[in-house]
Amino acid sequence: MKALLCVLAIAVLGCGADAAPRPDAELETTDVTAQPDATASLAGDVVAAPRAEGAGAVAGALPSDFPRDVPLPSPSSLVDFSSSPGLRSLTLESPLAPEAARAEYEARLRAAGFREDPRGGWSARGHALSFSVESFHGAARLTVRVAVP
Repeated sequence: MKALLCVLAIAVLGCGADAAPRPDAELETTDVTAQPDATASLAGDVVAAPRAEGAGAVAGALPSDFPRDVPLPSPSSLVDFSSSPGLRSLTLESPLAPEAARAEYEARLRAAGFREDPRGGWSARGHALSFSVESFHGAARLTVRVAVP
């Protein structure tokens, strides 16, 4: 038993003596290859594209399958979007009061040739859309839904 304790004591004391690197010792380096994802890029992944309507228009990037000829509330910022079979939906925030945002968007729709139908929807050039406006932290949140083929 004493022999085993002596061997353990020597091993412990022996390992601790050279464990710290000497300040004058040169460190060994090893060359490695690049990580497998080092050249990965999302540049080719087109998820959304900016909408160019000029100053004060829509801030954000629209989904690539959203109809480009459908007018959007202005000024506004894109908050969210969704796509489902036959429907594209955008949620936008506007600094305008809800009533002013509704009036401004209805004016934009009329100027673009959209007409309101008796059920509250809007249509033009083969597009049918509906929208809702709600108060959100002192501003307006608009949800625009467009039926697509």
